[in-house]
Amino acid sequence: MDLSDKEKENLNRVLQRLGFKTYLDFLFSDIWIDKAKAVLDAKGRECEKCHQTKCLQVHHKTYEHLGSEPLRDFSVLCRKCHKELHNIL
Repeated sequence: MDLSDKEKENLNRVLQRLGFKTYLDFLFSDIWIDKAKAVLDAKGRECEKCHQTKCLQVHHKTYEHLGSEPLRDFSVLCRKCHKELHNIL
């Protein structure tokens, strides 16, 4: 996802408030791992695009609520569809 400079600045501010230096640090945190598991359980363990059930990933549709995201902020995608999404955007 391509972010504007303002969106990047806001994302970095939220990451710092949560105690993370980078978004990658956040993705490897227990906070994110627990959230991703909860999303997979709630939304189903199937790619929302191609219905694959292996190599699933949780995608942020927005970073607006980072750290306290509602379920609507996420998509469940397989690795291939997630990669395609980011290559398209």
